[in-house]
Amino acid sequence: MSRKILCVLLFAVAPLFVSCKTAAFYIPGEKSMRVKNLYVEYYNLAEEFYSLKKYDKAIQYYKLATAYKEVRVSAFYKLGLCYALNKNWTESEAIFSRLLKRDSKNVTLLCDYAYVLAQSSQFEQAEQVYISILASNPDLHKIRVNYITVLMADKKFSSAKTELDLLKQKNPDVEEIKNLEKQLAEEFEKLEDDPKQKNKQL
Repeated sequence: MSRKILCVLLFAVAPLFVSCKTAAFYIPGEKSMRVKNLYVEYYNLAEEFYSLKKYDKAIQYYKLATAYKEVRVSAFYKLGLCYALNKNWTESEAIFSRLLKRDSKNVTLLCDYAYVLAQSSQFEQAEQVYISILASNPDLHKIRVNYITVLMADKKFSSAKTELDLLKQKNPDVEEIKNLEKQLAEEFEKLEDDPKQKNKQL
């Protein structure tokens, strides 16, 4: 008998909860959880589009996700990457510059920022960023490879050779060395045929 009463009680109580919710009452914390889940879903959708290299779509959802504090910095950073991958250097530079104001020693951010500067032909600024990274992290050979590449793009071949010699001394097994040597040799050959440019390197 008591079991039957219990069953009636449970079914009788259930409509009460439904009616309360339709009257705009919520379980404590439920509304904030819904908001949280919504923005986390935006972030997850953005990540999915990012993995599929659909950067325009990813940008839309990362922008939405930045409105939520818990994922804001991560979403903002990924937004900067998407702009860079879409070759929108102006937007990407602005985002990385802003993030660096919060975390000026972050090597990942500095590398991304230097890359964007170099891609937008701001070679001098990119070089300064690489110099600052290498001052604190002299053994990061990937950074030195990038620095040498930017120096060559900026036609600073003597400086590039100095850095390449240092790279060979510190990390002789780096696979990029042969290609850099070849490119640099070709550039010095061109200089032999152009005395004016050769004098600038001296």
